[in-house]
Amino acid sequence: MSLRILSGRLKGREVASVPADFPLRPISSRMKKSLFDILRPLLPGACFLELFSGTGSVGLEAASLGAKKVFFVDKDPLCAAVAEKNIRQLSLADCAEVCRFDVLQGLAWLPYRLRGERVDFVFMGPPYRDVRQTPLFYVAPVLRDLARSEFLKPDAWVIAQHHKKEIPEIPGGWELFRRNKYGDSFISFFRRER
Repeated sequence: MSLRILSGRLKGREVASVPADFPLRPISSRMKKSLFDILRPLLPGACFLELFSGTGSVGLEAASLGAKKVFFVDKDPLCAAVAEKNIRQLSLADCAEVCRFDVLQGLAWLPYRLRGERVDFVFMGPPYRDVRQTPLFYVAPVLRDLARSEFLKPDAWVIAQHHKKEIPEIPGGWELFRRNKYGDSFISFFRRER
């Protein structure tokens, strides 16, 4: 299966994905287009972090639209390898980096990999279900972990793609300021309380 960059300087370039039978739920083109219609004017010069990144489709789009630095985090070795391949094929090695790590084990290690960069945007697209089809609810725990982090800029946005049945409990210090529905999914936008 292959995907394409939808906008920006790399528009139309093909990116590799995992085999169709691999248990990965990529963001739909419709959802991605809508997301980047919102983010496009804010991305030039930004630092973008994609958690549960899979093959990096969202972060690659951010790089195409001018993000100066993009970090991808996923624990799966195949996904990490495909993301690294995409970075090479799109000549993004100077601004993109893949970190193979389990997001649910915490993010205390991340400032070391960021090397002083502070993050403007976090996108997370965690899996909706495990291999036994049990629903997974990962957005709230990651938001709690991000609330303790010091690598986010004060006005950073955290954007989560999640199943419509997962309505995350919002940890103290965060506010939900936008939510868009796409079929069985939401994209929710969070920021620090003002």
